[in-house]
Amino acid sequence: MSDEKIIEYDHGSSLSFVNSLETMCGLMVGFVFTGTIMVLSTSGEPFTLLSQVVLLIMSAAMGMFYLALWELHSMNVLTCLHSPKLIIPAYPARWRVVNTVLGLGSFLELLSVNLLFWLKGLTGLFVVSMCFAVSGFIWGFYRLRPVIEKSKQRTEKYLAKRK
Repeated sequence: MSDEKIIEYDHGSSLSFVNSLETMCGLMVGFVFTGTIMVLSTSGEPFTLLSQVVLLIMSAAMGMFYLALWELHSMNVLTCLHSPKLIIPAYPARWRVVNTVLGLGSFLELLSVNLLFWLKGLTGLFVVSMCFAVSGFIWGFYRLRPVIEKSKQRTEKYLAKRK
């Protein structure tokens, strides 16, 4: 007989931990967004190389925080799906709408910052930032696909059991 102890997984603590990380990433996105707007509006000369490098770094950081948010969101969903008790309510159509709106809203916010670069005449910075944004959101979408499929399976199983 093994001396190993069986440890029960605490889904609630895991969700709380991931939620705190999601909150931190959300705050960082807000700070980076505000900082980008401040640099664009108060910088005397946004055409200097240093200003453009700072803006590119801020835009990339904003995209990375969004990707981290989506990774954490998928971790939360997976944790809920592995729970013996149903944590996520079984409303598949509504969850698709929520995830679509969240994804679209995230992309539109990043797009608006990149469009501000173009508005200020920073075409090169706009193109590079848009390449990062589009490739990041495509990558994030494909990373979220397995989670969506697993969620569908769990919901179908739950609904079949209720009948």
